[in-house]
Parts: sequence; structure tokens; C-alpha cells
Amino acid sequence: FIRDTLKKMTQREISMDLELLLQLSLNMSFVALAAYLMGRNRYIIQCATQPYRLKHWLILSVAFSILSAIGTYTGIPVHDALANTRMVGVIMSGFMAGPLVGLATGAASAIHRYSIGGFTTEICALASLLVGLMAGLVRRKVGFARLDWKTGAAVALAGEFLQKSLVMLLAQPYEKALAMEKAIALPTTIVSVVGTIIFIVILKNIREEQSLYGAKAAEQALDIATQALPYARQGLNEDSAGMIAGIIHDITNMDAVAVTDREKIIAFIGAGADHHTAGQ
Repeated sequence: FIRDTLKKMTQREISMDLELLLQLSLNMSFVALAAYLMGRNRYIIQCATQPYRLKHWLILSVAFSILSAIGTYTGIPVHDALANTRMVGVIMSGFMAGPLVGLATGAASAIHRYSIGGFTTEICALASLLVGLMAGLVRRKVGFARLDWKTGAAVALAGEFLQKSLVMLLAQPYEKALAMEKAIALPTTIVSVVGTIIFIVILKNIREEQSLYGAKAAEQALDIATQALPYARQGLNEDSAGMIAGIIHDITNMDAVAVTDREKIIAFIGAGADHHTAGQ
């Protein structure tokens, strides 16, 4: 009887863990979307490269605080506490912009978490503050360019361990804290680690794509300059301009290429050549 009862309890706990993990995993789709949008936004990337300017610090702090708050709002109530993805936003704020933004985001996340309530509210608020600062210090030491998914996973794991350790040491009653952590420890840790990895991988892939695009553009510019230089030395007339326009058109695969001075078209190749003629 005891063996059967324990087996049923274990199966029930595993089922609850899987259900909670699935629900939290759905929240990671928003994390992935946020990473994609931030990585595609040139201004956000510019802010991240100069995070100590007041305006950039403010923009990044607000952006990641919103991401963290959404992670809290979409949390799942478990034993008078919240299982959520808040830590992903806090960690990524430190990774992308350093300790000042990480600390500001951690503070905003802490205030927001405190306002929601629950018997672990003060502890989770403190953990948010410490984890944001920790991620920022790691970014300062390693640098975002050298920050890989392994480092991200390690910091996320350390952040979750710190929060759960504080809960077990400080939360009262202890039995309630223990029951909560038994229910949420594994799912929330997995989601935080995987969410951080997804964020980093998406940002890295976007940056690599942009670097490749820049390298290709530089290579095209060099090819154009090399092939067009002999004609440019002849002076800019209809013949030389026509050859240069043809070279640019062939290398870039543009729909149309025009060479002009301040007053008229000197050469035109491609779509619209029937009504864009030299001398106009």
C-alpha cells in the first residue's frame, strides 16, 4: 500500500512539473520575440554599445524592465508564490548593457515583484536586484562580443540557485517554502536557462548576419572601385559614366543605376531606361 501510494505521488508530481514546464515554456515565445525585435533595432543595439550615456541607460532600463514585468505578470500561481520568467529579462539587461542597466532593471523588477505580494515577495525582489548586478558584472568582464550561450546558461543557473537558496534560508514558514520549491524549482530553472540561451543565440545570429552583410557590401564596394577606376580616370563623360553604371549594375544586381551630376543624368542602366536618358 505504501509503495503504491508513493508511486502515485511521484507520478502526480512529475505530471505537475511537466504541466508547469509547458506553461512556462509558452511564455518563452515572448522572450524569443523580444530578442528578435531588439536585435533588429539598430537604435537598441547602439544603446547597448554605449550604455553609460544617460539616454541610452534610461531606454534600455525601461525596455528590459517591461520585459521582466511581463515575465512576472504571465507567472503561474503555485503555493502562494509565482513561477515566472522574470529572471530572463533581468539577466539579459545585464548581459546586453552592463551593471548599471542590470542594476536598474533588477531594481524595477524588484519593486514590481514586491507590489504583487506573496510570502516570498521580499526575497524574490532581493534576488532580482542581485542577479541583475551579477549579469552586468559578467558582461563587463567578458564583453558582449565574447559572451556565448554557455556563459549565459551558467549565469542563469547561478541566478536561479541564488534565488532558491535565499527562499529556503529566509522564507517563512519553512514547510511552505519547501513545498513551493519542490513544485517549481526544476521547471523555473529549466525555463530561465533555456530562455537566456534562446535570447543570446538569437542576438548572436542577428549580429553575425549583419556582419556578413557588411562584409559582403565592403567586398562589392572594393570590386566596383577596382573595375571602375580605369574609366573614372578618363573623366566623367557619357562613355565613362555608362561603363561605371554598367559595372555597378552587374555587381550589385540593382534594378537600375544612374550616374548624375548636379544638373542632369550622365548615364542610366536598368528599369526605366526608356524615359531616363542621358542629358536629361
